[in-house]
Amino acid sequence: DRNVPIMMGEHVTISDRANQGSIFMYRNGSDSSDPNSSSTPPASKYMKIINPNHPIVQGIPQDAEGRVKIFRDPYPEENLYVAPDGKKNYEYRWCTQRVTNAAPGTVVLGVLDGQEFRSCFAVVDVGGELSNGLIASNRMVHFFVNENGSGGSRRVFLALTEWGRLLFLRAAQWAMGETPQPYQPIRIKDVTPADEGRINVSWQASAKKNYHLLANTDLTDPRGWQIVSSDIPGADGLVTRTLDISAGPQAAFLRLQAVP
Repeated sequence: DRNVPIMMGEHVTISDRANQGSIFMYRNGSDSSDPNSSSTPPASKYMKIINPNHPIVQGIPQDAEGRVKIFRDPYPEENLYVAPDGKKNYEYRWCTQRVTNAAPGTVVLGVLDGQEFRSCFAVVDVGGELSNGLIASNRMVHFFVNENGSGGSRRVFLALTEWGRLLFLRAAQWAMGETPQPYQPIRIKDVTPADEGRINVSWQASAKKNYHLLANTDLTDPRGWQIVSSDIPGADGLVTRTLDISAGPQAAFLRLQAVP
């Protein structure tokens, strides 16, 4: 059915290669690539948003360089127990194509940090022209996760940050015909050092854990928790983070989450 929405995260099928199941969002399929954690040097874990007004990414917080962290850091000892020549428990791998190869109907939302000429997140709306000259009858999403075929099943998806997972859900909403509402951040920022309008949050930590700090303005809404700071490295002893609450709401609740 040509009207079924598609989300694609395999670099060899997002363009005009002859692979079965290809979607024609780009020209020059041989230019696709999968920068990853094993690259030399390892690929960035960040995406730069270049179309911030698109409904999928509208309101998503960015750092000072316009980036969103898509892949988390490894948990302590996550790759410690891996069989010789076995698959790593932690790895990340992007699905990318050259921005200049985008079909007329392809709208690039994000590019790979450090390789801004590579598109890693893009969409085609119904009626958009594809690289094979046909007109799209369904919505298409070029999603940034590349599982490296069957050999990497779900390992890369499990390495996504909360932001990466949120963008996945918003992209799925959009593909199915919905219009996601602009994301509304709580506006509490992770900063140092402490000053007026800032608070210190401390806890007894473990070097075998990473930590997330989350905030919510309504404890009755379990979906309202938002990441304030992620991938906080643990240590055996007291860990402290400083939060800027000057632009935040009058009342907010904080939650600490240990991972894994």
